Amino acid sequence: MSIINNGHTIQVNLHNQDNKLTIEGKTYLLQQFHFHLPSEHEVDGKHAEMELHLVHKSEDGSLTTPPCTEGVQWTVLENPVTWSGEQIGKFAAIFPHDNRPVQPLGSREIGSDE
Repeated sequence: MSIINNGHTIQVNLHNQDNKLTIEGKTYLLQQFHFHLPSEHEVDGKHAEMELHLVHKSEDGSLTTPPCTEGVQWTVLENPVTWSGEQIGKFAAIFPHDNRPVQPLGSREIGSDE
């Protein structure tokens, strides 16, 4: 793996094919992960202090980051990972605000496993 400051966030690029995820019978490989402060998603109208994005790619689809040439399915975990104040503070010292604004829902649907 390699860790970079890409000017927008801290990003960890993976250089192996070992991290796979299967959703609805389709396999995706973990390409990279990066962070946002505060979160780019809201739950019950509220942002989390920080968010981790796991970016996957299927053999025939785009990444879940621009250009997003296919429909994107976001999976937001129900049980958050806890960040320490020290971890959040260290990231905020580099990127005090690196999230995109929340977009209108439009025709998109929000589902739940419950």
